[in-house]
Amino acid sequence: MSNSAATHPDNDRVHPAAEYYIARAEDHLRLSRAGDQRQDHLSHAATRILMAVTWPCKNIRVTRGKVA
Repeated sequence: MSNSAATHPDNDRVHPAAEYYIARAEDHLRLSRAGDQRQDHLSHAATRILMAVTWPCKNIRVTRGKVA
């Protein structure tokens, strides 16, 4: 992800809110539908959706085999 720093300023690729990632995925889908070919928008949208789904898991603690 270090290569994304040039196109994603202010470290927006590690934003904590799932809603943020969903909004960025929607932006990529909109651009793809509009025919924009500057980026692989479908792959970027899929990545943002996966980030929205998995990022909150980073905050879950497991203690003695139980989720805390």
